[in-house]
Amino acid sequence: MSSFSNFQTLLDQQVGTLPKRSPPSPDKPKKHKPIPTNSLRFQGAAWATAGGGMAATLNGVYRIFRNFRGFRYI
Repeated sequence: MSSFSNFQTLLDQQVGTLPKRSPPSPDKPKKHKPIPTNSLRFQGAAWATAGGGMAATLNGVYRIFRNFRGFRYI
């Protein structure tokens, strides 16, 4: 018995047997759904917070490197 088979058996015991997914058929094109605008309204605050955090981090890194310019090699 291979190690993959042992792992699969252990996984089946822990999680249970999951249904097999069939691969998508090539004759059916995937349908892309547009992003609902109400989800953007709720996520806007999170994006703004993340953007502010990234800007503050980059500003801090810039200031640190600018301060390092004053050091000279011994």
